[in-house]
Order: sequence, then C-alpha cells, then structure tokens
Amino acid sequence: MRKLWHAIEDYIHSPDPLGRVTNLIALCIVGNQPIYPLYVAWALGHWNSTVLYTWLTAPFFALVPWAGRRDIKAGKLLMCLAGIGNTALSVMLLGRASGVALFFIPCALLSIILLGRWIGWLLALAALALWPALDAISSASLPLLFRLNAFSVGTLCGFILLLTYRARKQMTQENNRLGN
Repeated sequence: MRKLWHAIEDYIHSPDPLGRVTNLIALCIVGNQPIYPLYVAWALGHWNSTVLYTWLTAPFFALVPWAGRRDIKAGKLLMCLAGIGNTALSVMLLGRASGVALFFIPCALLSIILLGRWIGWLLALAALALWPALDAISSASLPLLFRLNAFSVGTLCGFILLLTYRARKQMTQENNRLGN
C-alpha cells in the first residue's frame, strides 16, 4: 500500500504548487468516477446504465499530471477542458434537473484560478454558457440527486479553494525566501 501511495505522490508531483493542485484534483476525480454510477443509482432508486458513459472522460483526467509534466499550462488546460466535457456529458445523460450542471461552477472556478487572465475567464464563461443551453435535455425532477450533486459541488469548490490557498501561501513563502 505504501508503494502505491508513493507512486501516486510521484505522479502528481509538480514543481508548480498550482500544478500539484491541478494534478491532485484530477486524480480525486478519477477516483470518484467509478463510484458515481452507484451514487446515481442510490439517489434514483434504480440503476441507470447510461451514467457509465461518464467514464469516457476518466482517461483525460488521468492524463492531467502527465501533460502537466510536459507543459504545466497544458496540464491545467486539459484539467479545465476535461471538467467542462465531463459536466456537459453528464448533463446530457442525466438532465439539468439532476443538478449535475452545478459542476460547471467548479469548472469555472478552476479555469479562472489555474489559467487566469483571458483564457481562464473565456473558459469560465463557456462553461457557464453551456448550463442553460443544456436545459432542454432535462425531463424529470430528481430532487435527491440534485441535492447530492449540489452538496458535491460545494465540497469540490471548498476543496479547490483550500488547495489553492495553500498553494498560493507556499508560493508566497518561497518568493519571500528567495527575495531575502
């Protein structure tokens, strides 16, 4: 088990603190994806095999650390695009009434934090613009799944903000140490 943990730590390592945040979030999402269909089945009260299609995005999240080692900005961009793609696919599969469109909020948050400037804001706006565009797909009211997804979004946003705060604090400390 220790070897596995060290392999994961090595895989998510990045000299850039925000790169490490990106990698950690990506692997947390990869770890959650196999569980998500069970979560949906519990909330719906029946099995919905179409939700398995969300697994199609898992390889993109898994490749984020690999891409980030080649180019830190590429890893961050892949993370943001994978999140937007996964959310759009999930909305198409489950409908907006499921609350899964709320995941566009952490997508927008990550785009702004990780990419900054105009590209982050552009991706954030694109993510949020997809939200109402997918509204027509929803046909059923899914209150329990909506509440679970809303809770998950809140937790994910909190996780993103906590990791970002810690990374920025580390970067400030390193800059102060180098400046002294």
